[in-house]
Amino acid sequence: MLTLLPDEFHSNPSYVGSKKKWIFLVCQDKFILNRDYYLHDWVALDDKTAQSFKAFRDFKLCIGQYKGIDCEVWNLKNVEIQLDNFMLVDLREVLISCNALSFSAVCRSSQIVSWYKTNKFCGCCGKKNTISSTEHCFLCSHCNLTNYPKISPCIIVVVINEDKCLLARQPSWPKGMYSALAGFIEAGESAEEAIRREIIEEVGISVSDMHYFGSQSWPFPGQLMLGYIAYAKSNKLTINNQEISDANWFKYDQLPAGIPPSTIMSGKLIRYAVSKMAGKNES
Repeated sequence: MLTLLPDEFHSNPSYVGSKKKWIFLVCQDKFILNRDYYLHDWVALDDKTAQSFKAFRDFKLCIGQYKGIDCEVWNLKNVEIQLDNFMLVDLREVLISCNALSFSAVCRSSQIVSWYKTNKFCGCCGKKNTISSTEHCFLCSHCNLTNYPKISPCIIVVVINEDKCLLARQPSWPKGMYSALAGFIEAGESAEEAIRREIIEEVGISVSDMHYFGSQSWPFPGQLMLGYIAYAKSNKLTINNQEISDANWFKYDQLPAGIPPSTIMSGKLIRYAVSKMAGKNES
């Protein structure tokens, strides 16, 4: 059996054959979880508990292992389900409230289900795909096209100008909520080129001295967020209202109340930028 670190979730398309299993239940793009799931580090259901939902299962897929125990995601049919001691939770709410351990497994579960549901037919010839028995891959026996889960790289960046950071908001967000600037990396671009382009397009300023911070999966439906800190060459903003509804400079100790939580990349980036600015002001 695969040997893992005690607290590690290991992404893997193949089973290791553990006697026990951990199950993630997805229904209508939401997760069925214990009502007190947010109090626990690991939010999956044990296989015994999940059996009460087996009759509603449309398909199941291996997503990896946790502590050497196989993990599955079950996609449940669109039927009326008696939840009793469980609750149906939006994906975004799960990610905001769970810790890093469950975050990876939840992201993977959501992305694998989405991929499976939307790629049953070949995108080249239209014939029905077959799924590989050894990996997450659809195969077309007619034209030999292979289809793996799609991951779209995105940049997300906090821009700093002296003791202020640049945050923006979209019109659909709750009132008072601001976050870091973000955008997809276009074909042929590097991450740094995408940062320069996105910031110029959205707020009309140039940046320099870009520093990579870290990455995080974001399953809406399959982004990989690449986090950066950048420094502004000027502070005059020209807001593109087709992209964002507002953007502004905020002093590191006077941030808006509605910034993202520290469980997601935007929240981590903002807090890291604040710590850098606060450190400079104290020195």
